[in-house]
Amino acid sequence: MSNQNTRAEKLKVLFATHPKTDLFYMTSDDVAFFEQHRADAYAQRLKDKKVTPCQRSVPQAIENLEEGKADTTAESEEDKDILMEKYEELIGSKAPANIKLDTLKKRVAEAEAEAEKEN
Repeated sequence: MSNQNTRAEKLKVLFATHPKTDLFYMTSDDVAFFEQHRADAYAQRLKDKKVTPCQRSVPQAIENLEEGKADTTAESEEDKDILMEKYEELIGSKAPANIKLDTLKKRVAEAEAEAEKEN
C-alpha cells in the first residue's frame, strides 16, 4: 500500500502544487482548505469537527522566496514573518518591527551573501 494517503504526503503534494501558499487548514478527514472559515463550515457535518492548521516549514518557505515563487508584489505577513526569523538568525538581533518588506528582503540577502563569504 502506498504512503500517498497519509496527511504528510497529501500536504507535500499540496504545498508543491501551491508554492505561494504557506498554510492550509485540514479537517479530520484530511480535506484541505485555504481559508479556516471554509474548513470550519465543512467540518460541522463531520463527527470529528477538528480543523488543524498545517503550515509549510520555514526553510521551505524561505526557499520559495529565494526562487521567486512567493508573492513578492504584496506585503504578505507570512512572508515577512519568515524573513524576520531569517534576519534574526543571520544578524543576531531582531529586525525593527516597522521595517518594510523590500528593505527586509534586501538586508536578508546581504546577510546571506556575507555569511557565504565567511564560509
